[in-house]
Amino acid sequence: MTLYISLGILVLLVSYMAYRVYQMRNMPLVADSEQILTLTSKNFTHQLKSGVILVDFWAVFNELSEIENSGFAVAKVNVEDFQDLAQQYKVRSIPTSIIFVDGKEVNRFTGLKSKSFLEKEIQNIMHKL
Repeated sequence: MTLYISLGILVLLVSYMAYRVYQMRNMPLVADSEQILTLTSKNFTHQLKSGVILVDFWAVFNELSEIENSGFAVAKVNVEDFQDLAQQYKVRSIPTSIIFVDGKEVNRFTGLKSKSFLEKEIQNIMHKL
């Protein structure tokens, strides 16, 4: 009897997980913004050469909240399309946001962070420049 209950719970759990994956994969895409750079393997190094840039390593199912940027750039890298960049920058989980200054990593955040948190961190770095 206990075996049947355990199997029933397992089936429900697997079904729920499959449903959540289905929901994430079928979420509507957020439109690209003119203020957010889309980085690829080809333009990554060039775009990071100067200035402060917050790079969001993401997948289709999550998007960085639009951040009001003044004096810095916001960019994104789709880790599903550019796995080489994710490996190069040791992105192990998403979302991962990395702040670069003149092409060098200065700070990294893993997990979902609020817009105000990211803005505060960027401003702190910019004040040190």
